[in-house]
Amino acid sequence: MICEWGLPGAVGFKFSLMLFVIVLCEVISRIRPRTGRALAIASVLVSASPAVWSGVPLSRHALDRDDAAPTAQVHMAELPLHRVQPLVASTDGLRRE
Repeated sequence: MICEWGLPGAVGFKFSLMLFVIVLCEVISRIRPRTGRALAIASVLVSASPAVWSGVPLSRHALDRDDAAPTAQVHMAELPLHRVQPLVASTDGLRRE
């Protein structure tokens, strides 16, 4: 979907799918209120499940982090200084001065 239509197409698809489910819940709940409510709850849970599942590895990573790892401290005197030569345009392409 994203490869063919891009991000606007994916957003439009998600919006139209959510609109269809909301209208379907409304129509079903007028005929059978308990079934419409169950469908609405199930659709919210299905829609929220990717966000919840993404939080699981993130929280596991945060909890399993090794806080005792040493941090690298670099002083300015230890950094090598390199002089970058600018590129100059010539008739045969770019070259260094």
